[in-house]
Amino acid sequence: IQRRTKMICEIFPDKKNDILKKKEPVTTYIKGLMKKNKSNFMALFLDVRGCNSCDEYVIKMLKVNSSFFFNKDRVKDFYVFYISPGATKSKILSDLKNNFSFEIESDNFIVDTTGIYDYFNPYDYNNPRLIKVKNNKIIFDKQYMPGDLSSIFNDIFSSYFEQSN
Repeated sequence: IQRRTKMICEIFPDKKNDILKKKEPVTTYIKGLMKKNKSNFMALFLDVRGCNSCDEYVIKMLKVNSSFFFNKDRVKDFYVFYISPGATKSKILSDLKNNFSFEIESDNFIVDTTGIYDYFNPYDYNNPRLIKVKNNKIIFDKQYMPGDLSSIFNDIFSSYFEQSN
């Protein structure tokens, strides 16, 4: 009898050629998708080609805290970028709804199906990534591996506590 085992997290480095990396900062890419020219913001990236269980963890946390993260009166400068090259936005939103009961209609949830993100991602993996920008300068850029994923929300919330002090 063969047992089927489900891998908890499949992580494969798939970027071997840095020659294609653009010289423009990732903030150019972000602001282009946001269609806004903000000087202070936080961007959380989820990529379907990365660690599936990591993305699931983050999506579930976003769902549980959606009244905070996607409430324009509370959080104006937090954006989630969902990267899925070749997919359609309606398919992605449908999958989120069907798989996680997560329905999102917010200008702060941005779907990128172009694959352009790859040129702005310096990391070897497509795991969740958090970028903080202050006065148009990147002050924080971290990719989260499965072992330190729980710190992603601490890193997000710490920014809001710093702002309120």
